[in-house]
Amino acid sequence: MATSTDGIVWTKYNDPSTNEPEFAESDPVFRANGSGWDVGLVWQPNVVCTDEGWVMVYKGAESVSTGQFEHGLAVSEDGVHWRRPFVGPSFSAADTPGGMHIWYTNLVYADGTYYLFYELAKDANSGRTKVYVAVGDEPITAP
Repeated sequence: MATSTDGIVWTKYNDPSTNEPEFAESDPVFRANGSGWDVGLVWQPNVVCTDEGWVMVYKGAESVSTGQFEHGLAVSEDGVHWRRPFVGPSFSAADTPGGMHIWYTNLVYADGTYYLFYELAKDANSGRTKVYVAVGDEPITAP
């Protein structure tokens, strides 16, 4: 995460309590879960500001080698400390009839409604995709 007051000069988030060499210049605000479906890796975050705080859609997996990529949700009051409101993935390609793989997602929040646009492949061999949208108006919060 990085912040800017002018959109030109950016400051990376740096937690002074970490001393590991890989975090010398900046620190992650969201990591793979300690257990469960996204234990191996998380990537492709998409974050929006809502009436309840920050909501993130992300792609996760147990490992790269499984090829089992799912999508989850996380929520935050400050954009730095995140919680997962669900134990398992929030949605997957199988949630759309005939869905094989979700490539990219884009979450939009407007007037109290979430719009999740996602690129879905229905045929693993052709490489053709289509864009779908899921709509929801319930608040997304964590316990």
